[in-house]
Amino acid sequence: MAKGNGEAASRPWLFLFGGRGKTGKTRGCLVLRHFLRERGIPHVLLDADRSNWSLSKLLPGEARRPKGRSDNYMRDWLGGELEAAVGAGFSVVADFAGGDPLLRTIAGDVDLEQFADALGANLGLIYALGGDPDDLVGLAEMERDRLLTPRHTALMFNTGAIAASVEPAVAFDLYIENEVVVAALARGAKLVKLPECKAMALLVDKQGRFTPFEDAARLGPWNHQQIVTWLRRSAEPGAMGPVLEWVA
Repeated sequence: MAKGNGEAASRPWLFLFGGRGKTGKTRGCLVLRHFLRERGIPHVLLDADRSNWSLSKLLPGEARRPKGRSDNYMRDWLGGELEAAVGAGFSVVADFAGGDPLLRTIAGDVDLEQFADALGANLGLIYALGGDPDDLVGLAEMERDRLLTPRHTALMFNTGAIAASVEPAVAFDLYIENEVVVAALARGAKLVKLPECKAMALLVDKQGRFTPFEDAARLGPWNHQQIVTWLRRSAEPGAMGPVLEWVA
């Protein structure tokens, strides 16, 4: 894997995952966590998804989540966590709720790029997309109003979120041709892919109960190996590799 860009690669990172629900934000967080752990890069995981706290349910005792849910509480909690983590030399991976305007609201109140720079950190936005054109609505608003358009932006196309009746290649081509995506790519954003992994869905049962990610072996050797292979494939250049190169 290619090396990162000197000083930018050596500074802590603030990775913010945004997008609508069911587009793969939490799975993207798991891929990035796996990479950071493999490289021995100290990091903190923040669960800002107040709709269901998926990340902290998959990683109990590891992913942190706030005690309150109000906008003001979440905003103050997030700012404190980011400052504390970077102050201790840790990078941050934060998962935001789908359809929740919290990330856009915070970006409207605080220039997050300047905030990260003041902390001595880099800012990376990973915006998750599935197979629905409406997945671009939130991104279009942030791009139009220049609320959150960091130099390190990735549009993460989740192949596992596409309807069975739609060919992934067709859906991907439609995104490439969309004016919102075209404009984002023109300013330097990367378009990356998150591979499908059907076994990941088994970590949440029909009653909504979560199997911790570290206990995925309980799903059986076949399903567990699918997840292990998925993590490896997700780090390849044709998948999430361009994002991981930011910190490589």
